[in-house]
Amino acid sequence: MRWVTGSTTNRRISRPGVRCALAVSPALVPGVCLLLQLIPGTSSPLINVWLGFGLMMAPVATWCGLLTKAQNHGPFLAALGLVGALVAVVSVWQGIPCLAALGQVVVASVLGLALARQFKRPWWLGLAAVGALVADLWSVFAGPTRLALEKAPAALSYLLMQAPALGGGEGMALGISDILFLCLFLEGARVCRLRVGWSMGAMLAGLMVTTGLAVAAGVALPALPLLATGFLSANADLIVRDVRSGLRSPE
Repeated sequence: MRWVTGSTTNRRISRPGVRCALAVSPALVPGVCLLLQLIPGTSSPLINVWLGFGLMMAPVATWCGLLTKAQNHGPFLAALGLVGALVAVVSVWQGIPCLAALGQVVVASVLGLALARQFKRPWWLGLAAVGALVADLWSVFAGPTRLALEKAPAALSYLLMQAPALGGGEGMALGISDILFLCLFLEGARVCRLRVGWSMGAMLAGLMVTTGLAVAAGVALPALPLLATGFLSANADLIVRDVRSGLRSPE
């Protein structure tokens, strides 16, 4: 069977293969988290943090990609989300960040997948990307995220996935909302026949650039702006084409 994303034709992985990979891949999230604490770090703490985050994103991206290929139905996604939420809450409560990361990734990706299936047109996704970009900037610098950092930092443990640095030092944290939008845009690209592979690469590049800037500057930076920008840059021509098509033939 073949499926089309943008102008590129790809072969879909067999469903049994996807399901097997989907069953195994969640273990990679806490597995990489634990492995990072055993790998010797470099002489540069900044490089250790940046590389640790990059390695942690590998199983996260793999999981999100497999979810979009599996085309799971609502009841399965609901059950998966509930299990993920339970794992995340209990693990944060018990102080097990590597296991908490697994639950957080599952919950965020399931929500992103469910929301993405409501998008029927590419320009809807483009509008969502712009909205997410603006909202995240406001939230981090003046909105709920900043207030939570100042007033209730403990609550953020449930909303931030911790990625340890190489050697087990303190690393970077990624909001589960960023994982949600990563999966939302990825599944949205599949549903709306945009460029899935290019979208994934551009969004991950945006996350890595944001992390590098945050590490170098020593400040917390919102990740969604460059993540959304990556998605838009990978699909800008297709989104603009859809807008023009809508203007010529309004629904």
